[in-house]
Amino acid sequence: MILLISISEHELTTDFVIDWLHHYKSDYFRLNFDLLESNERFNVTIKMSDQIRNHLIIYDGKNIDLSKVNVIWYRRLFDDSINNAFFRENNFSNQFNIDINEFIIKERVFFNNFLFYCLKDYKWLDFPLKSKEIAMSKLRNLDVAMKIGLTIPNTIITNSLNQISEFKKTYKKIITKPISYFKRFEIELNYFSTFTALVKDIETDFNFIPSLFQQYIEKKYELRIFYLDGEFYTIAIFTSQSNKTKVDSRNYDYSFPNRRVSYNLPKAVENKLDKLMKELQLKNSSIDMIKGIDGNYYFLEVNPVGQFAGMSNACNYNLEEKIALHLIKENITNGESEI
Repeated sequence: MILLISISEHELTTDFVIDWLHHYKSDYFRLNFDLLESNERFNVTIKMSDQIRNHLIIYDGKNIDLSKVNVIWYRRLFDDSINNAFFRENNFSNQFNIDINEFIIKERVFFNNFLFYCLKDYKWLDFPLKSKEIAMSKLRNLDVAMKIGLTIPNTIITNSLNQISEFKKTYKKIITKPISYFKRFEIELNYFSTFTALVKDIETDFNFIPSLFQQYIEKKYELRIFYLDGEFYTIAIFTSQSNKTKVDSRNYDYSFPNRRVSYNLPKAVENKLDKLMKELQLKNSSIDMIKGIDGNYYFLEVNPVGQFAGMSNACNYNLEEKIALHLIKENITNGESEI
């Protein structure tokens, strides 16, 4: 059996892969981890004693027989998917909301991590603790990529205004973006998000935590690369043709959508990326790069759970079918005799 770990909403990629699993009549089970707070739908119990340790998962009234699981696809997991409606309805103070949410999130994260530890000996695509570690290690990934021979934008991490000023003098145009991950914030039912931004005026009286700054690369186009067990599927996105997406493609221009075309990476770049993926122990990831107007390929970051449905459709890559077939192959190899 194939076990898919995902979330219940806003995750169409999992739905599309399941469509192909249906098509090939493969046995699977989808486990939506954002429903852990819904006791009627999702129950999990881990028993530990001197004699035995076992875990029982009941989902929608069905027992999941983990002994029949041959491969697990970790697609997505929201550690902070806590429903704030309870706090709004009861008019708790903002500080109480913050404190109780932080506590619940930490409890949830520690439990999730232990449950995945209990399942660590299964065949994974990819193991969630490894995926989370990679996603949260943007700076380390840049360092590893540089050591492997990939070109990266010149980078500093600092909370010194003097260092930023000197960096800006050297490269004229610089950007800043989160060290960890892009985050959405809710304020009175309005939503805001972090993003990549140009650093313009530098204030002289401003305190901040160590932050990431990079040389701004004048780009010919952006590259989104989907990596699946040694194979590369690449799309070029002409974000520089729109002022809205020139710095950050997340600031999407709906009135003037970016042109997207399939793209063949140079073999030398693919070889280095393949070496990077093996170094990071990943079989399934999305990679962001830039083709600069100077002709260089710049590595930006790797996301083990990046969205890829858009590029799959734009270039007819059928990535969802390729993932389904990979899981089916692993399912057969690791125990199930037929589809």
